[in-house]
Amino acid sequence: MKFAPSLKLSVLLICLLALPRALVAQALRLTGDLPSLATDQPPAPNTADLAWKSLLTAKDAAAQPQGKLLAGTVVQGQIAAQLATQSLAVADQARAFYLANPTHSSAPEARDVEILSLVSVAADGDQTVLTRLDRAVSDLRAATAIDAKVRARGVAAYEFTKATRQVTTQSARMVAVEKVAQNLIAEFPSEPQGYEALLALAKATEANKSGQIARQLLASNAPDEIKRSAQTLVDRYALVGSNLSSVIGNAGSETARGLSKGTPVIVYSWASWAPGSVELGQMIQARRFAAIGICLDTEIDQAKALEQAAGLGGVQVYDPAGGGGAVANQLKYSAAGQIYLVDAKGVIRDVRGGDDLETKLKTFGFKTPLLVRP
Repeated sequence: MKFAPSLKLSVLLICLLALPRALVAQALRLTGDLPSLATDQPPAPNTADLAWKSLLTAKDAAAQPQGKLLAGTVVQGQIAAQLATQSLAVADQARAFYLANPTHSSAPEARDVEILSLVSVAADGDQTVLTRLDRAVSDLRAATAIDAKVRARGVAAYEFTKATRQVTTQSARMVAVEKVAQNLIAEFPSEPQGYEALLALAKATEANKSGQIARQLLASNAPDEIKRSAQTLVDRYALVGSNLSSVIGNAGSETARGLSKGTPVIVYSWASWAPGSVELGQMIQARRFAAIGICLDTEIDQAKALEQAAGLGGVQVYDPAGGGGAVANQLKYSAAGQIYLVDAKGVIRDVRGGDDLETKLKTFGFKTPLLVRP
């Protein structure tokens, strides 16, 4: 088909304004005034891009559980050998990629893939890769032209696993983790790995040490999100020694009046999306402890139905704002399943009740009432 010269421009404008992209391209070709829009198609991937895609596929395949029952579980025998072989193949593929394509945008990330894969090989029991792992990390550290984000990821994975490899006790593991975290902060002050490790340590260690670490994070260059979590820890510890009624204020006054006077109280947070917290409420009910349950759900009707079906213990507090509600905020709850212990005088004595709970229950006078049989 041919268009008269006087019609070319009008046909082009009509097509551009009204027709789908494919027909617009056809119209442009028919007028002969503009090049084909076929040149807008993305270029075919080059060999390096295809190699990178292949590496990512192999990495994802190696990350699948494939016989590991739980993360961190020590896998033995043939399964361990198979996993180590697969991870080593990924490490080899990653090294081949960044050596063959040193200027590719993903070459730095390939270094991280190699290191993480070698860490996995060592974790699965093959210690023969440790020398290569040490060298790979040393090379990454020396490559200061690579973005600190990339270098920090690889170095952090290496340092944490190296520090805890020979550790046999929980206390020694915490010491090792803290040392690595402090070193990472010194080496990569703008990256989150060291700060994240300190925050995790603060949540796991005993209260005094936890508060010390949290205050250190507040005074550091940690990301704002980590500082907010650290502030919550500090504020939570500040509740110890306060009267429960004064903390929960008017929003919780009705709840406080619903409890027996002169008896210790468990205050716990729970939510439908945290099964462990629901089981905690069931345990409290089974042992007949005086308790206040703070529900973090926003769908109140559904939460109340779950409470009835599960048989949760204590006087329950619901708020449409869930974890952002008045009482939850006053108590500085940040997750479901947190336990506070209040003595018989109504004073908050512990905000880490989940740690060594049975000992603390005895210390603060919690007793399961004797059930009178009919």
